[in-house]
Amino acid sequence: MKAECPEEWEDLGAGRTTFEQYEDVFKTDQEAAEALRKFCKLFSASYAPLFSFRSSLFEVLDIQDTKGFLLDLSSETVIDPIHLLRYYEFASDGQSIEILDRAEPAYEISFRWRCRLNHLEFLATQMNKLKAFEECRIERKREGSFAPTSLLSQLEKELVSGVIICPTKNAYAYYALRREGISSYPITVIGNDFEKEYVFLPGLSGILTIAMYGVRLNLPDNDDFLIF
Repeated sequence: MKAECPEEWEDLGAGRTTFEQYEDVFKTDQEAAEALRKFCKLFSASYAPLFSFRSSLFEVLDIQDTKGFLLDLSSETVIDPIHLLRYYEFASDGQSIEILDRAEPAYEISFRWRCRLNHLEFLATQMNKLKAFEECRIERKREGSFAPTSLLSQLEKELVSGVIICPTKNAYAYYALRREGISSYPITVIGNDFEKEYVFLPGLSGILTIAMYGVRLNLPDNDDFLIF
């Protein structure tokens, strides 16, 4: 309520309404109940990067490395999907993945998000904020051309969590990320009246780094993201 309906939150804080009244609404109004369910799902997913010890968006994959690109002895191991997509050629039959060769040159990994807001709304509600994004897709390219693979569809998630920043306005923090080798990815945001490229940070290390370098971030409930 604080994040989505600030006026009603003020009424609740001032004692003009009660939680019991809202409980009655959610019990009798199916549309309101569905909106609450969806908000809770997004709100919970938005905090995922803060409680994950992995820097990757995805679970590691079991692979076959029979040609020894990664291992000397064993032919089976696990690998981060983004690392696999970027640096290796591989074959997948839906059951197993086998590395065939190193990618020369490496592929470019980026994201694409269909944002159903206009540009001003996007800047006000989505930028520099810990969020979970619907309809956000990972893309694989080489020299500007798409390099499709069935693995991309397998990696699709209903919600992708992280922070979107503008690399120009936050140049000092962004170059600190690059200098320290912390993962960040281009993300093309397609809104109702704009299409523009920003930078997406899915991992805790990137989020903490930009916060330490002075980028002001917000939590899903619009409170400041503070580091003590």
